[in-house]
Amino acid sequence: MKKLSVFIAFAFILVSSAVSCFPGKPNVYIFNDISECENIGFLKYENSILYRYENPSADTYLRKLSYVEYFAARYESDELKFEIFAYVFENSETAMQYFENVTGKNDNLSVNFSISSGVGLLGVSSSEIVVIDGKCAYTVFTPRNQLEETKRALGEIFSKKLDF
Repeated sequence: MKKLSVFIAFAFILVSSAVSCFPGKPNVYIFNDISECENIGFLKYENSILYRYENPSADTYLRKLSYVEYFAARYESDELKFEIFAYVFENSETAMQYFENVTGKNDNLSVNFSISSGVGLLGVSSSEIVVIDGKCAYTVFTPRNQLEETKRALGEIFSKKLDF
């Protein structure tokens, strides 16, 4: 009887954990054309500034991967801050390699996403969003407490909703 109670408690914990990780269909968006990244400048937050990067050299995950187009910037406003690195790669294999570089996951999926949060070296709680769709990919870094607002903003600026 005691073993059965332990088993039921353990099963309940596993099911509860799995359900809490996936509360519903995720809202994941990506660009059809990398020029959609320019829409970041049209987000309507107070005192916003968009700092465009001259190149994506700050993206340590890019390594030596070859890309066709890129958009790299930092967005800051009173309510929202994030950094984005977006690419159109030569092929989906390169996009999948980028996804693996960032996430450490090799799922061999040409359409995929990962959202993770943690505490960085300076004790700052941060989140990262990584999305690939064919040859297109992006990574966004944002403070953990702004993750939901950042996801909402990405849904505003990108036209393609991915179905998972």
